[in-house]
Amino acid sequence: MFSQADNTALRTVKSEYTAVETVEKIKNAVTEKGMKVFTVIDHQAAAKEAGLAMPFSSVVIFGAPKAGTPMMITSPTLAIDLPIKALVWENKAGEVFVSLNDTDTIGKKHGLTEEVYSKLKGAEKLIPSVVTEK
Repeated sequence: MFSQADNTALRTVKSEYTAVETVEKIKNAVTEKGMKVFTVIDHQAAAKEAGLAMPFSSVVIFGAPKAGTPMMITSPTLAIDLPIKALVWENKAGEVFVSLNDTDTIGKKHGLTEEVYSKLKGAEKLIPSVVTEK
């Protein structure tokens, strides 16, 4: 895994696909696993509307309310980190990456046991697998 500035709170992998293809692969994988895609935030489009230019940057927000809701009931502050977010971004060289919050960091941040937050680990494995294997 690629780690920007050795940030252990994030898990980042290089995608084998274009940025647009990467977003679609994530949305399809999430849906196939029975999760819901809540929205995609296109930061590049928002920047363009403001008269600014930036490389591709979109956040896919997804989750499974049946799994996440009980965790948020246990620790209400977890709602700041759920639903799960996958950031698809390009660097200045045009390489595409996907970054996810580290689930251990999220769990510990909200005082949850690994038994409680372990359901989040599936996304941490799923997303990199769909963007790195052609």
